Amino acid sequence: MIPGKGPVPIYEVYIPERAQFFRKCAENTKHALEFYSELWAPYPFPQLTLQDGPSAGMEYPMVINSNQGATDHETAHQWWPMLLGTNETRYGWMD
Repeated sequence: MIPGKGPVPIYEVYIPERAQFFRKCAENTKHALEFYSELWAPYPFPQLTLQDGPSAGMEYPMVINSNQGATDHETAHQWWPMLLGTNETRYGWMD
């Protein structure tokens, strides 16, 4: 549950042969969304999609290319830089 918002749908997209890498993704992401929403600010987007994308460990607003190994880190990127607009190219140490 996101404070002041309620539940946010979490979608997963992966090929069946890679299911073992996504067993805990939804659970980890739900925890991260709730934790960071309380720590910083409520998650502002209507949903979040985890996908087995071309790069393991990349994020965009409402989309994470990751498996369960980095979901917490990539979920945090929904705030940094998506909401705050930090420049990860210039300030790589922030990642």
